[in-house]
Amino acid sequence: MTCVLLATAQIKVKDCKGNLFTCRVLLDCGSQSDFITESTVRKLGLEQTRNQVPITGINSATSITNYNVNLEITSMKNDYTIKLNCLVLPRITSKMPLTDIDTSTWKFPFDVVLADRDFNKPAPVDILLGAEIFFEVLMNGRYDCKCLPVLQNTKLGYILPGKIHNSNVKNYKKQCHSFFIQTDSLHHMMERFWSIEEMTNKILTKEEKAFEEHFELNTRRQETGRYEVRLPL
Repeated sequence: MTCVLLATAQIKVKDCKGNLFTCRVLLDCGSQSDFITESTVRKLGLEQTRNQVPITGINSATSITNYNVNLEITSMKNDYTIKLNCLVLPRITSKMPLTDIDTSTWKFPFDVVLADRDFNKPAPVDILLGAEIFFEVLMNGRYDCKCLPVLQNTKLGYILPGKIHNSNVKNYKKQCHSFFIQTDSLHHMMERFWSIEEMTNKILTKEEKAFEEHFELNTRRQETGRYEVRLPL
């Protein structure tokens, strides 16, 4: 059996006063949006904007996020900086990895600077960077080492996605993390709903036409906001 590592990195994020804090991010090419946890938003003192967005994940699991924030992240390895708009969630995932990974026998090339120096220690994920950022930060430079994850160069440093043998993992327990996230605005969802629910045109009978005319001629709105219609006697 094998254990699979997902790509994580440590970055700097500006708080509301311009100070830089270290945060841990998960790079996920299966997500259409970027996400940040509520606890990280509070720690950074970021201003939240009300914005209800439905989220669809693996196996069509759905949820809704009610806020989004603007933030600026900076690489710890170079001067790469980018501004993001992140959706706010109570939690992105459980600690990653699930347990400690023994890397005492791992040998990295001399020029490799890891994006997450503590990639082998369980820690919370503060921010998820989706497909748009994932492919923007990729750079030339890759090492395929036998029995080790892939070493892929990025603007955040080298990430280590891929499988490792469970002999490197203490108290190995198989658990699957799968991220595929679609987001859509409530406006677009309602548009689709009404287009599905829209009644098709039908030919009205003489009685139906009479009732429709009666409704149009005898409907009025009261001062209280209620509508009043005469009985079709």
